Amino acid sequence: MKIKSILLSVILVSATILNPIQAKANTIKYPEIESKYAITVDVDTGDVIYSKNAEEKAFPASITKLMTALILTENTSPTDTIEIEPYTLEQEPSALYEYTHLTIGQKLTAEEALNCILIASTNDIAETIATNIPTVSNGDTSQFIEMMNKKAKELNMKNTHFVTASGLDTNTSDHQTTAYDISLLAREAYKVPEILAASKIPSYVHDFGNGEVRLRNTNRFINGDYPDLTDSTCIASKTGFTDKAGRCLTSLFERNGRKMLGVVLFAPSSEASFTDMKSIIDYSYEAKKSIYSGNKFNSSDSVEFTTDASVGSIDVKYKVFKTFGPEKTKNVDLYIKDNVEIYNNDFNTKNTTVKYSIDADVFRKNNTDPIGSIIINEKENSIEIPVYSSVYRDTILTENESYYSWFRIIKWSIVILTIVVIISIISIVYLFKNKKRNRNKSKYIINKQTKFKR
Repeated sequence: MKIKSILLSVILVSATILNPIQAKANTIKYPEIESKYAITVDVDTGDVIYSKNAEEKAFPASITKLMTALILTENTSPTDTIEIEPYTLEQEPSALYEYTHLTIGQKLTAEEALNCILIASTNDIAETIATNIPTVSNGDTSQFIEMMNKKAKELNMKNTHFVTASGLDTNTSDHQTTAYDISLLAREAYKVPEILAASKIPSYVHDFGNGEVRLRNTNRFINGDYPDLTDSTCIASKTGFTDKAGRCLTSLFERNGRKMLGVVLFAPSSEASFTDMKSIIDYSYEAKKSIYSGNKFNSSDSVEFTTDASVGSIDVKYKVFKTFGPEKTKNVDLYIKDNVEIYNNDFNTKNTTVKYSIDADVFRKNNTDPIGSIIINEKENSIEIPVYSSVYRDTILTENESYYSWFRIIKWSIVILTIVVIISIISIVYLFKNKKRNRNKSKYIINKQTKFKR
């Protein structure tokens, strides 16, 4: 019977890492901010570096317009037009009609509309976009809202539901999202060159038909109105405010080729939203990963995943002669050779799980080959590290030497006995044949003599 290797996969949620050991290099203080919800994400790796209530429901206010912009760019070219409707002029400020006279039937290009909603955060133009896509609908935005929610689902924004294209929530409590979901939206939106380009413009000077007007970017990091906050590494931002949402902000930074996205929601003031953003972004660029602590194999005991750390053991049943013989049980040790590090925050604590996959073959030829792996699953990333054991074929042979000694004696005894039997058989056959030949020879001589006498 062929030996059965044991293949086990155990998913263990890491509920025991509330206080992971900090990496030696991570000496930066975790920011305390006024905003109720916040997150920072490394754009290239998906690592969540800072988190505060990032998966709790919140109102996004005008950050919603990033989704509106995304739907707009996906369904139009820059020169396509949208038409001002009566519904446009019913929207609350901020609004383009505050800067210039708008008339029913007036047309704006998609590029003009995009600049309006991303630079000056105009509610009237956001809702106008919603009444023109996919078709002109005379104030009906339902199809556009359906497109927004469909896109949210595609982006895996599991805790988001849009009701308006502008982010206005006066008449609804269902227009909600989370800081993490906004990070998904912003990362996708800022991949679009037109959206990124519009977001970088400090002020937009344009003639909409009644003379030039200047729309000032609401992003204090780039508009030049707040020298203490000016930051040339900020390459995009979107602000938001309603009474329900508080002050909201999402910003994209790039420093030394590394892009970092931040989200703050429900800040008590506009100034707080920007100072909080600066605080968590500065922290995120300096933060180092920490040694991860997770569950041992098939156990609730916690262990730091560091070099040569024991991560548990497994009892393996095997037959002494691999496919036959007495059955024995061996406790096989499990250890890792590599550090596992993640960023230490409440988001990663909640969303990190451990999966073991162990194939414990005690007769494998050497102990330098892994016998399985540990997969550390974060929200967006996975880390796979090999698992090793000191138990292998030589270990089993040494422990069962007495069996093998007797086996060798029996084996050689059987070999010798077999040889003796074979020799004996050959000898008997030879003697029998020789005797028969002699008998035939004698018989021949007698017959010949008889014939001669006649």
